Amino acid sequence: MGCHLDPSGGYQVHWAGRVGAGADLDDSWRASRVLERSLAVGAREGQDARSCLTGIWFALESITPSQLGPTSGQDLSLLLVATDAQGVTISAVGLGRVETLGEGKRSRPRPWIEGAHPLLGPPGMPDQFPGALTVPSGPSWFVGGVWGEASRSPTTDEGETLRVRCGVHP
Repeated sequence: MGCHLDPSGGYQVHWAGRVGAGADLDDSWRASRVLERSLAVGAREGQDARSCLTGIWFALESITPSQLGPTSGQDLSLLLVATDAQGVTISAVGLGRVETLGEGKRSRPRPWIEGAHPLLGPPGMPDQFPGALTVPSGPSWFVGGVWGEASRSPTTDEGETLRVRCGVHP
């Protein structure tokens, strides 16, 4: 997971992803660091949420596939969430669903995008830039479900565990 805050306060972007998941620890670590550096560079390229996401996709396009582990990034799953005065903009690759998580400590993830939707699709570096969805306001937490993995919303207790795994502690 990572985050970039625009110094001028115009936008912020958060990301979570997975690459090199089936590789050994060293290869997975190297692939994730290459991905993280490119995300951070691309995130600085925008003036607002949408242009920031475009900058990220341009930066990711410049990665040499072999830098993304033994599968050359074909296992990449990535959720990008950017916010600005216009609302919340999300873009993704490699996701089978997007859920939201409420503010309450005991809230459960709820389906937000599932089924046949342009933001959802198989993992891997996209052949063309994925689209982006902007809504005027959105939930505080988005949770991406990796393409092809079982679609099961966590119980309330598992939702709390998910928060801790994402770095939110009481």
